[in-house]
Amino acid sequence: MLSAWLARLEKVHLARTPAEREAIFRFRYMVYVEELGKTVAEADVTRKWIKDPEDDAPETLLYYTGSTAQVTGALRLQIWAPGKVPAPFREHYALELFPDIDRCTVAETSRLMVHKGLRSRLVVAAMMRAAYLKTTEDRTPVISFGYCAPGLLRAYRRLGARPYGARLIYGHDGVRIPIATIACDVEFLKKVDSPLLALARERYGQGAEGFDVARYAHLFDDRSVTSDANEVWEQVEEAFSRARKEEPTFLQGVSAEAVKRIAEKGLSLELAAGETVTRAELLEQEIFLILEGTFEVVSKSGRRIATLQKGDVFGEIAFFREIGRRSASVRSVTPGKIVVLRRRFLEELANEEPRLALTLTFNLGRILAGRLARIIETP
Repeated sequence: MLSAWLARLEKVHLARTPAEREAIFRFRYMVYVEELGKTVAEADVTRKWIKDPEDDAPETLLYYTGSTAQVTGALRLQIWAPGKVPAPFREHYALELFPDIDRCTVAETSRLMVHKGLRSRLVVAAMMRAAYLKTTEDRTPVISFGYCAPGLLRAYRRLGARPYGARLIYGHDGVRIPIATIACDVEFLKKVDSPLLALARERYGQGAEGFDVARYAHLFDDRSVTSDANEVWEQVEEAFSRARKEEPTFLQGVSAEAVKRIAEKGLSLELAAGETVTRAELLEQEIFLILEGTFEVVSKSGRRIATLQKGDVFGEIAFFREIGRRSASVRSVTPGKIVVLRRRFLEELANEEPRLALTLTFNLGRILAGRLARIIETP
């Protein structure tokens, strides 16, 4: 079965020539700027490519799938030998949380992207497999770092990555979650049925000699990012049962049992005050449920459109739009907590429990209609 799975993986190439590297830079521009509408400081609009200073570093490897004529996926991998991690990287990922970090090979996977027509295929798994093989060549303990959008956390968790208690990363495009993968944590890779499990067993057996994975268990128990379905359910139930709303809510008419089913698809985030959760013009289709705190909705011109609190939902316009483009930015006014739900969760729910999916869609539509009516009726 494993051999059949491997046969379906895309072939991954290591970029060795200027032509291969430039093809990757152009692919980044196509995905980030032209498709997703992101603002990227390193974007070269003349060449239509994105090249970062890290791309020329001696520890950097660039991988891609497809061909130089049509790149279908790309990934940047940086690798540092034990004790050689640069100070900015240590600070960015809060490596002081890992007491044995200087005994480990440390890596970062970044600029991971896949052509929009191939995101349901095994391109990501193929590139992560190539990165895993490279970082674990000498079988030393390896910890790989990266970050992801909230809506992608469950997908990365299935590969073996977890949030680990570091500070959330706030950028121009919104909040991002730092994640870490311990390459020799065979037990966790087995738990999530990671495609990297067979490689981990081959490299490490049941664990790296002299490396105690259990020492880091407390890091992965951090509650600022929660994906455990039971915990998310409890948080959602508490917030929405106590929120007194005169207008429709997203979970109106939904039973406690159904709320628990919804919680299985989401995760909760604790946010600092004054941070951008999502930005106008971005192509995203997540919706957000507010559990705690106050948030403001800001137009592209900078005008405050609305103030939202516990029990409110936002992101509904992009959720309904075919291309998923955000119409406004949302910032946290106070420290807060939100639940993130991907659009795909409702599509999956429509197959599993169509009546529940219809209720949620109807509730979301009523919320959107009410907000549009207020804008239209305002003198």
